[in-house]
Amino acid sequence: MAHETVCTGLSPEQAIEAVRLSLVADGYRPQIKEQTIVVRQGSDLVKRLFGLMLAAGRNAVPVGLTVSVEEAVDGSQVRLDAYDRLGPYLDTKTSKRLAIIVDERMQRLIESAKKNIQPR
Repeated sequence: MAHETVCTGLSPEQAIEAVRLSLVADGYRPQIKEQTIVVRQGSDLVKRLFGLMLAAGRNAVPVGLTVSVEEAVDGSQVRLDAYDRLGPYLDTKTSKRLAIIVDERMQRLIESAKKNIQPR
């Protein structure tokens, strides 16, 4: 899992919209529920079919992102939680290459989400 918190001068509504626009611009399909955005990407089946040696398999490693926004004194606090969606398989613990790919994909999601948020 990867976590990051960003404090911004934007209102919670503006912060949610800024994150949504960033994710959509990068090709993600965010789902909004109240003050939370959820993104799920990739497919465990496709990753297993193509493996990590092919780009199709590497690009299909399933990851997710939950963005929650809370009101703060002078703006809002945006919490970004990225996680893998691989499930309890042994390869998530033993494959260093898979761990690197998962970390890269989670970091890419976080960077995409916070692109339009101006930190305080």
